[in-house]
Amino acid sequence: MDLHILDHRLRVTSICKEGLVHFTHSLIKLMFLRNRTRCKFFSLTETPDNYTVVLDEEGFQELPSSEHLQVEGATWLPLNVVSNGNASSSSQAVGVTKIAKSVIAPLAEQHVSVFMLSTYQTDFILVREKDLPVVIHTLEEEFNIYREEGGEPVPVHSKDMQNGFHKNGKEALKLTVHPVLSPQNQFCVMSLDPDTLPAIATTLIDVLFYSNSSVKDEAPPTQGLDCIKFFSFSLIDGYISIVMDTETQRRFPTNLLFTSSSGELWRMVRIGGQPLGFDECGIVAQISQPLAEADISAYYISTFSFDHALVPEEDISSVISMLQQQRLEVISKQGEGFPQTTSLCTEPVEGFPEGNVSDMKPKEMLSSIYITLRHLDGHFQTLRQQQLGLVSPPSDPLHKKLMDTHNRIQDLAGNIKCLLEEVPPEISITSSSSRRDIFWQKVVGCTVLRKYSEFLKQVVSGLSHVISKRSAARGKGIKRIQKKVLRLGVSSPL
Repeated sequence: MDLHILDHRLRVTSICKEGLVHFTHSLIKLMFLRNRTRCKFFSLTETPDNYTVVLDEEGFQELPSSEHLQVEGATWLPLNVVSNGNASSSSQAVGVTKIAKSVIAPLAEQHVSVFMLSTYQTDFILVREKDLPVVIHTLEEEFNIYREEGGEPVPVHSKDMQNGFHKNGKEALKLTVHPVLSPQNQFCVMSLDPDTLPAIATTLIDVLFYSNSSVKDEAPPTQGLDCIKFFSFSLIDGYISIVMDTETQRRFPTNLLFTSSSGELWRMVRIGGQPLGFDECGIVAQISQPLAEADISAYYISTFSFDHALVPEEDISSVISMLQQQRLEVISKQGEGFPQTTSLCTEPVEGFPEGNVSDMKPKEMLSSIYITLRHLDGHFQTLRQQQLGLVSPPSDPLHKKLMDTHNRIQDLAGNIKCLLEEVPPEISITSSSSRRDIFWQKVVGCTVLRKYSEFLKQVVSGLSHVISKRSAARGKGIKRIQKKVLRLGVSSPL
């Protein structure tokens, strides 16, 4: 097989929804007025979050400077696998999964970040220009590699690269497991004769620019059930590809758009609970490899914030189960050897008192307990949100334990507040780290739970001292609160 490095230098950009009005003239020119622009590679994808625009340097010059435009700093080069003289077509075999083992996985092992763009005609693998020596060295045993120059393929080898080859480290790839969800939309992947593009221009403009709900009303999808807005239009080297849901498809003339002879419908797997960024390696590999092993077709479209895989509708249940099982296994392996007593669980966490509260005077101790409980409220909210972002469903017993503990913390704070002679001023509630690195979240969560356990022991001891010093009536009230602390447990709720 051949691997072609196409003659395009690409930029990956994002336009926020409320700023689209500043770019409509430029985008319409790039889509419909091919004779008035030198742009040869253009892709526009709308998601609930933003518009992702991937285009060559000539097209990038058409975009106005604006605070509403984000630009990924690197220049990207598109790669394309060619088999038997024809581009590897995702409408024929298994799409991006066809190159999962030969291209995607080896690049991930070499810590090369990829940005995928599947179209009706083929799959484009975008890599950073600075990573090209690593890419060529990694793939030259599997492929004949050519770089297109002036429309002609020129053979290229790693020894020809001026920058030389610098292996991207020897460490094993550490996967960050990302949540996946599947909206209910059915999608179709279609194409169009470029000469008939003017016939659907009005509808296309309406779908992309004028048919949205207001920005305030539009929200990202919730856990796996909602339909989402997703529309992708690509015009690359004269070939058009359109990805849209069946609801949107009904707005277009049926005699102009065409798809594969089977007319197959697709379901989406959206990857990422928080924006993925561009530096993490292996995201595409961890999705495409299991699909390749199961011989399941897939289109794959990366965007500025999240990744999206389209799989045949009849395979969606097995794909989701397969990916969730994979994530469970990765999380399980990452969690081995991670006891709460480890020295890792010592990250600074705001909101806990310095010293032992049981050594404080009664008035100071009660105030400190109340303030700490209010901060624990924020910490446990973050822990629950992070757990919901992992593979365990909301019905998992873990979530119930966190919810029950959270509710009891709030109840205890209310009781302590009643004992205070002077209520502390309003507190800015602290939350645990919101970093999306799973390992880091485990470290901070482990630290919170360890400090929470130690704190409860101090509270029980401190209240015992107060009971012995207060009057009988006052002491009974505090004793009831002490029992509530004991019901919380002096060990981790997990």
